[in-house]
Amino acid sequence: MTEQTPLLLDSHALAVASDRAAYPLSANSAPVSDAERMCERDCERLLMDLAALGGNELVLVQRNRYYGYDNRYISDAAAAHAIRVRAVCAVDSFAADCGLEARRWLSRPGVAGIRFMEPFKGAPFNWLEGAYARDAWRAAVELGALVQVHFFPWARTEGIKKVHALLAEFPVRAVIMDNLTNIDMSDDTNDYGMDEAFRSLLNHPAVHFRFTTLGLHKCTAARVDPAAAIRAIAGQCGAERLLWGSDILPPGLNYVDAVRLGREAVALLSTAAGADILCTTAQRLFFADARCATTSSNTGEHA
Repeated sequence: MTEQTPLLLDSHALAVASDRAAYPLSANSAPVSDAERMCERDCERLLMDLAALGGNELVLVQRNRYYGYDNRYISDAAAAHAIRVRAVCAVDSFAADCGLEARRWLSRPGVAGIRFMEPFKGAPFNWLEGAYARDAWRAAVELGALVQVHFFPWARTEGIKKVHALLAEFPVRAVIMDNLTNIDMSDDTNDYGMDEAFRSLLNHPAVHFRFTTLGLHKCTAARVDPAAAIRAIAGQCGAERLLWGSDILPPGLNYVDAVRLGREAVALLSTAAGADILCTTAQRLFFADARCATTSSNTGEHA
């Protein structure tokens, strides 16, 4: 890039409420470590930090580790900051009321989508394609919401095959594949991990791909230039299908580091392509959707 773009939208921010009484942790969550506690930021702190770094908008993704499937905090935050914040809620696709819960969360102002993630290692793919999960996919289609899917490395190849079938059945307006479906971005000797499974998703125009601090940090740790990896991936996907998000911060990194890594990752692209990845694509997917927008007069928030 010939100049640093001022555009910045964090499309995968993790927020933790400062008020533990109003938003208690899930009864099933493990004790929070000191390292995790050091990284906790509520929505207001994230907005303040992002603004100081030249950004303006956030997408809050449910922190299952803290709250399980209780999405109240991020949905309340999105409603309170309707101009600048959207929420993506987690759904329990092993629960019979998964579809009803998806509709309930998606009916709340500022909630833009739902997210599927394997609840434990080796879980059957019912979490993605079972009857209850299908009810949630159907709700997303009918309500015009987007869907996010996260695969851990051990499930990605089989999981991607199932995504093809689901997209044929459920024409959602957009699907975001988290962490670039866990390709090994640090493998610069093997096309940065872009294998046949990854490339097969390029045939679906609704599919978008997100990279986060975790992948960029892995590249840096392996002495691989993250910008070269993102340039190669953008060459396959198109910058208009890529998004950046901060996500979980690796040990020793803070939010300033996450934003720096995100900006450095687009350094070998044109200014327009970098703006797509850091902001414009996410704005189009999350903030151009009239179904989850509310007016500032209803929320007290101003542009």
